[in-house]
Amino acid sequence: MKHCKSRFVLLALLITFLFGLDRVSAAMESPVAWFDHQFGSSSVVVHLTVGEEKTLLMDGFLKFAYPNGFQVHYLTHTEAVTITSEAGFVQVQTGSDVQYGYDRFWLFEDIQDYLFALSEFSRIPLEFSGMDKVAERRARRYVAAVDPEFMLWFDEESGLPFLIRQNRRTLVSVTSYILENGKMTSVELDLFFGPEPASITLTSGPEGWMPSRLEIDDPQGQVQMELSNWSFPREWGDSPLPRLATLSELNDLFLEEFGAENFEVALDISQEMLALA
Repeated sequence: MKHCKSRFVLLALLITFLFGLDRVSAAMESPVAWFDHQFGSSSVVVHLTVGEEKTLLMDGFLKFAYPNGFQVHYLTHTEAVTITSEAGFVQVQTGSDVQYGYDRFWLFEDIQDYLFALSEFSRIPLEFSGMDKVAERRARRYVAAVDPEFMLWFDEESGLPFLIRQNRRTLVSVTSYILENGKMTSVELDLFFGPEPASITLTSGPEGWMPSRLEIDDPQGQVQMELSNWSFPREWGDSPLPRLATLSELNDLFLEEFGAENFEVALDISQEMLALA
């Protein structure tokens, strides 16, 4: 009977040990890519608040093709506007008028500088460093493979970055979260890695975590962006981006040939551009 009891004890210890190994192995895995979508679309409403005055900047519909393709549709008081960008080459259609060129559009830059940049912290090469508590929740601590002063804490349950520090500078910090039936449904993060300080609210939905609000402390005032009705298709049907990419290449080639005074070649290229436009 003693031998039987000993075997039961050893079996229990073995099960406990193996369970512990599974937990350690899971903890050592790389962080999950919590926002990993090639294509997405959302309703977008943007206000600028300066003192007591609040101005509507945009109420429209946004599409993206990660990482450099964007399009937004919105209405002004007089006409519809569609702005499309592929790697910085922009088409602006206002009513029936269409213009092309290299330009920067603030809405697309804000999405890249804050949302995309935040999601990319999960993709850098990281090494598991241990478990901590951040904001009273279990968090996995990682160190960047190429920089021991670059430390990141990801919430164990959601995989969201709760704290990121580099060279004693805080880049991301959780400020609040909402629990419903013990499950986290909303998180607010302060962001200090972009051009200006900002905060982002992430909300849990059927397709994972999605940004619902972005606030940026712009020098002109506070920009408040609300994003809703997200969808993440597998492709962008009838995408204008390949055409824009071709126009961008032709535009560069035209400028090169024109600068070299190869005017006949430049003329042929310009006609090809007109046919595409």
